[in-house]
Amino acid sequence: MTSKYDKQQREWRRLKVVEYKAKGFTEFEIAVAMQLTRSLVHKDLEYYKRHCRDIIKGYLDKYLPQQFADCLDNIDMVKKVGWEVVHTSRGDSIEDKKMRIAGASLVNQCISIKSDL
Repeated sequence: MTSKYDKQQREWRRLKVVEYKAKGFTEFEIAVAMQLTRSLVHKDLEYYKRHCRDIIKGYLDKYLPQQFADCLDNIDMVKKVGWEVVHTSRGDSIEDKKMRIAGASLVNQCISIKSDL
């Protein structure tokens, strides 16, 4: 059975291994610096990769779909405003023509952004 102290010590070691890796150390150099086996350093780095992958997967599964849907809804709202500008600027003045062009440009940008997603 692993004690709380052992778990804390293992977590500290893993964080130090990752810290060394972030500084550009090789697995061998980390093992020498921390007086560990290269195999243990490798296992710690693999654990960290899996842990990060799990965090990213959780984020992608839980939060990203809603954020993506919100983004699409916001693009649609902006596109609607662009169409309103196009339809309400009915005059023949230069300002009205500029507004229609700006509204149409906004609609085109929204369509382009949405198609890129």
